[in-house]
Amino acid sequence: MAGVRATMKRAHVLAFTSLFRTPHERVRAPFTGEFLRALQEFAAVSLVCPIPWAPDVEWVRRRPEWSRFLDVPAHAQVDGVDVHYVRYAMLPKVSGSIQAVMEAWAAYPAVLRIHQQRPVDVINGRFIYPDGVAASIIGARLGIPVVLTALGTDIDVYSRERLKEPQIRWALNRAAHVTAVSPSLADRILELGTAPSKVSSSVNGIDLERFRPDGRSLLRERCGLDPERKVLVTLARLSSEKGLVFLLDALGRLAASGRCDFHTVIIGDGPERKALEEQAARLGLNAALTFAGEIDHSEVPSWLRGADAFCLPSLREGTPNVVIEALATGVPVVATQVGGTPLLIGDHNGRLVPPGQADPLAQAIADVISRQWDPASIRRSVAHMSWRAEARRHAELALSLCKDGAPHIADGSRQRQS
Repeated sequence: MAGVRATMKRAHVLAFTSLFRTPHERVRAPFTGEFLRALQEFAAVSLVCPIPWAPDVEWVRRRPEWSRFLDVPAHAQVDGVDVHYVRYAMLPKVSGSIQAVMEAWAAYPAVLRIHQQRPVDVINGRFIYPDGVAASIIGARLGIPVVLTALGTDIDVYSRERLKEPQIRWALNRAAHVTAVSPSLADRILELGTAPSKVSSSVNGIDLERFRPDGRSLLRERCGLDPERKVLVTLARLSSEKGLVFLLDALGRLAASGRCDFHTVIIGDGPERKALEEQAARLGLNAALTFAGEIDHSEVPSWLRGADAFCLPSLREGTPNVVIEALATGVPVVATQVGGTPLLIGDHNGRLVPPGQADPLAQAIADVISRQWDPASIRRSVAHMSWRAEARRHAELALSLCKDGAPHIADGSRQRQS
């Protein structure tokens, strides 16, 4: 590793994204931190994280979705990443179409200051709207090349909205390169008129040392579950796009037919939690279902190890990291045919079902949880993925965009387009 560092010129990459936790949050988009920590082996990394300004008044402190933005320092080390938090003005449900401009206006002084302290070679806007558009505005102002990373909703949803679509087209067209976490996102980026020569796709990585079948399991201990009873786990933000209403409908149908002989644990929190709990009660699922709430990302491997199957019934996705994490832990997965998920799942490690349909979801869950699976074989299906490889690819790309030379890494590996 030291030899790699010594033979590779290090670019300065400034990541620009709101998908990173504040010091007060237990978890938010952990894949961002995983990627940036891996990138630090190959490049100097700074992170600018725009957060909305919130008034420090009592009603804000009572609302978790806003109070998490209070008392956030301007500069901090979080999860091993050097983070600069910048506050922008936002009016909920009003300023969404101009959020990128507001982020850019607020963040420009911080980016300029970082650039003056150590010249930034590349800005990586992660999540194309609003963060990537804001990064592109700043990059145009400072003359710094911008690489955009598409993650899912930013392209699947926002690029189809009337006021956001032209902003996204502009950012894509002026970007030095655009990466997408699934081929379907890359296809949509091409539909928006982006030159094919500067579009590539690759799935996210995984920390294979942390996510492995062997090791301690906290799931049954924390939830007080019968050690002999099988457990289905899902881990997601409790929001509408995750399709959890269809999971509960599927469980209700299995219970009605006498086939729900397992316990389900839903890990996560979000705006739909109360509605989901009410739905579960109506379906009579409370005895066979636990809402575990949010857990630290550091504990996720030890919870997944206790699962007999994992389910992610999303209505849309990029390439979900939690599916890769479950597979790396040796757990079979039931998931929907959205985004990059079909690249990960086959009959050898789980089942794919259409999104938004409870009947096929119920059948797939019953099938997967009743079978005997080989954890080592499931793990091998994602063993080629790593954050280090993905970070190395991005570092090479950053160096190739530097004004004073092309990338050089000791083993001669180069960026590949897929």
